[in-house]
Amino acid sequence: MRGFFSYYGRMCHRAYVEGKAWGRDQMIGLLLAFAVFVLQWHFGLISVTQVDSIWKSVWLPYVLLLGFFTLFQLIRAPWRLDQERELAYEKEKLRREAVEAELDSKADMQGTIWVRVKPGNPLIDQSSPGSEFSCFMECSNFGRKSCQISKVRAVVRHGDLAEPVWLEFSLYEPAVKTVAYGERFHEEGSFVVRGLMPDQLESAEITIYLVDSLGVEYRGIVTKWSPRIT
Repeated sequence: MRGFFSYYGRMCHRAYVEGKAWGRDQMIGLLLAFAVFVLQWHFGLISVTQVDSIWKSVWLPYVLLLGFFTLFQLIRAPWRLDQERELAYEKEKLRREAVEAELDSKADMQGTIWVRVKPGNPLIDQSSPGSEFSCFMECSNFGRKSCQISKVRAVVRHGDLAEPVWLEFSLYEPAVKTVAYGERFHEEGSFVVRGLMPDQLESAEITIYLVDSLGVEYRGIVTKWSPRIT
């Protein structure tokens, strides 16, 4: 029952929106005619016997016109609501088709890359601060087009670093991995970070991207800290 009243509420609102401009103009004319009638009656320009003829010749046409117009808008409102629904449906259909076309035209690697800081300083010169973190990639291609992943790129940000550190390693065997639509991509690797000790690296912000053979970075990947990496 709630939907019933909601529908007719929308219908009445649509009828009001469609007809308010024309109805407002007619109402202004009706009020002006009424004001003229009152002034004429007040100053004795019309007699009581003339009121009935004035009602039929002036007021009645306005009232009938407004009544017919209101009825017309109420009959027309469902059609207008249906048009709006069809237009909204067509817009949503076009949007979905555009999204599908975009997916068909490119790869879309998404997933999670788990990272964990390794203990100790991996640098030969132990007097220089350094650290290392491992990463394990669990990603899938959600695009309709295949891609060839060739590199893994990482960005490390920390308050003790003058600027972000960009790191990169290429895949080993094979050097390029083709990931078709719906296929998973699993890979492991590690990065050495100069300038940060392990305890500092644990509080750093690390972002990792996959890079294909054309140099395209796939940034729809979430980087998370995990105790799973050993």
